[in-house]
Amino acid sequence: MFYGHLGKDLISENAINNNSLVEKLIYKDFSMLFTGDIEEVAEKAILKKYEKHLEKLKATVLKVPHHGSKTSSTQEFLNVVNPRVALIGVGKNNTFGHPNSDVLERLKKSGIKLFRTDEGGEINVALGTFPSGHFYVKQNFLYKFNKSSKH
Repeated sequence: MFYGHLGKDLISENAINNNSLVEKLIYKDFSMLFTGDIEEVAEKAILKKYEKHLEKLKATVLKVPHHGSKTSSTQEFLNVVNPRVALIGVGKNNTFGHPNSDVLERLKKSGIKLFRTDEGGEINVALGTFPSGHFYVKQNFLYKFNKSSKH
């Protein structure tokens, strides 16, 4: 799956962020949605583009859009992607105030396991020779997720 703009239908609002590439990695029963720095306007454009095939947006892991800023990660987008795990790459005590407390609350209420670089440093996701549907996230501790476990 790929969502990006190649010269047409560009989003004019905050164009640098909202025209970020959005890509999905799929490996066996695992998928991860990489969202760049998109904001609500781009999330809505993606939902509209895939409105007849929303299941294509579902992902096991979500790289939270735009560092968890207040302009991203709408409830509708989270509901469609429906990740078990969310990753936020953000600097500690950054001047932007990322991640936004409302975004964190939406993730929490959705039952999504959250990993943040400002709290735990580097995040590693491992998959491969494990049993089908299993993957691991490492950040200070090793967290194992299997196909049947819920968020």
